[in-house]
Amino acid sequence: MDTESAFPVLARDVVLRLGSQVALAKLVGVTQQSVSEWCLKGKPIPPLHVLKVEAATGIACHDLRPDIYPRDAAAVPGGTASGGAGGASTPARAEAVPDSLSGLTA
Repeated sequence: MDTESAFPVLARDVVLRLGSQVALAKLVGVTQQSVSEWCLKGKPIPPLHVLKVEAATGIACHDLRPDIYPRDAAAVPGGTASGGAGGASTPARAEAVPDSLSGLTA
């Protein structure tokens, strides 16, 4: 899988927004070396850290991890594509988290 095309915002983009690898590391509670590895390998933000990064940077979770937080509610298992006022309803974020990640803590 080509991460360059699959994820619009990679870890290195978040580092640029926050100003340093150390800032991202402190934000999500990992070492600077871990962040450096994400950046060097062109990786996205790991799933456990997406919401924290979204809150701190304003970068939408569906831009950070579209594989977990799709823009289209119909793409989410159990999501709904119709809403009462003529618009599509968006599922709660917890619905968008795969079962394999739901019991994990940051």
